[in-house]
Amino acid sequence: MKHAISGLTLWLLAPLAALYAQSSPPARPAKKLIEYGWDVPYPDQVRKDIRNMEKKPFDGVIFRLREWNHAFDPRPWDEAQLKPQFDDLAAIEWTTFTDNFLCLYAANNWKMDWFNDEQWKNITANLRLSAKAAKIGRCAGLVFDPEPYGDNPWAYPGMNPNRTFAEVEAQVHKRGAQFMTALQTELPNVRLLTFFHQSLFGGLLDKPDLQDRQKQLAQQLGDCCPRSGTGRYRQPNRTRGSSMGTNWPTTSPSASSFSAPTTPSGSARSA
Repeated sequence: MKHAISGLTLWLLAPLAALYAQSSPPARPAKKLIEYGWDVPYPDQVRKDIRNMEKKPFDGVIFRLREWNHAFDPRPWDEAQLKPQFDDLAAIEWTTFTDNFLCLYAANNWKMDWFNDEQWKNITANLRLSAKAAKIGRCAGLVFDPEPYGDNPWAYPGMNPNRTFAEVEAQVHKRGAQFMTALQTELPNVRLLTFFHQSLFGGLLDKPDLQDRQKQLAQQLGDCCPRSGTGRYRQPNRTRGSSMGTNWPTTSPSASSFSAPTTPSGSARSA
């Protein structure tokens, strides 16, 4: 049956392939140059200085909300406190910067637990506010920077020493789906720009055996001599980014499972 379905699919696509071959190939999307550095600005800074910023040869900028900018922050954010920043976002007059992204960091500075449902109720509500901010600012999307500038959420066993790796992996996978659902509530066609992630470890998630995955991950981490890489978000919109990095780990954390048809994939870092 599987071969029959494959054959039918080929027959169905053959006329389309012939038509495509006769037409000119579509133009590849233009590459974008997005500014991101240690001087990540806040909305009020962008609003005040956007004319000078747009004199630089970039297509956009990555910026962040003041204080409220960590994806795994389990504290409930107060939308009323965010309103001044929302107002700044609405007042930014973009001209040449067409691809701008609001940044979310991954550090676990407030002891997020993958298995704490109450925490994740707050986290998903906060993510919806982040997406709302990006929407108000007319951003192209959001950035998820998985490098933990603080406590590492990807480390195993982390806060779950009595759980197996497989249990934690499955739970992180579940939270990844909730992560994306929260963003898509405000931005159904959200573009998520990511750094490093699974594009460094091609085929890793195709390994059915956990020990094989761990072994391959450890080997590939050891081979990352250039210490740079690209990121990807699988669906519905994929955007690649690159960043320089250091301090790769030697063990397999749970970040590899932060990936699904509707979730961002995560890259592994050491604490």
